[in-house]
Amino acid sequence: MGGYVYIACNSNHRTLYVGVTSNLVEQMLKHREHFYANYFTQKYKCGKLVYYKWFDQIEDAFKEKERIKTTNRKKKTELINGMNKGWKDLFGEIKLR
Repeated sequence: MGGYVYIACNSNHRTLYVGVTSNLVEQMLKHREHFYANYFTQKYKCGKLVYYKWFDQIEDAFKEKERIKTTNRKKKTELINGMNKGWKDLFGEIKLR
């Protein structure tokens, strides 16, 4: 089974959250609808999807998540800018798939 690694942020782009999921639309809906009431994404309002990447094996997505999480803010910003220069919310793009 495959999966996505993704980065979500808050509206002012100050807080970044790196996650993994097999269903990106469902996961982002949960973040946006405050399903995880006491979690990091709710506390810091990380509901804006700014980066995602598909992996054929979810284990590879988890490895990439750990790699991204251990990089500094500059590297994360470069990764996001490589896919999404304006940091627009990509949720509408994935919702249509």
